[in-house]
Amino acid sequence: KRFGVNIAKLVEGASEPDKSGSWENRKTHTIEYLKTAPMKVVYVSCADKLHNAKSMLTDHKTYGDDVFLRFNRPKAKQKWYYTSLVKVFILRNRAHPLVREFADVVKKLF
Repeated sequence: KRFGVNIAKLVEGASEPDKSGSWENRKTHTIEYLKTAPMKVVYVSCADKLHNAKSMLTDHKTYGDDVFLRFNRPKAKQKWYYTSLVKVFILRNRAHPLVREFADVVKKLF
């Protein structure tokens, strides 16, 4: 209600629609969806994933690879997901500053 219908649609588009599936299926769905999603949704998703990756990178500097123990899947799966997102975001708009920063943070993290 506070931000209106347009913002709600962007957030909905950048969110997983069904959390009942396996982690792998949900992440694969997200990757595939972002290949054709409206660009505004892509940018919201990229900003969200950038925030997550930056938080993980900050924690990684303190805790090392133990940071990945807090997730439902190990480092290798997280790497697959985040590097797959980088590829999609680059495919959609490699020149956008969010995309460039996300790619840089993911490279440093993994």
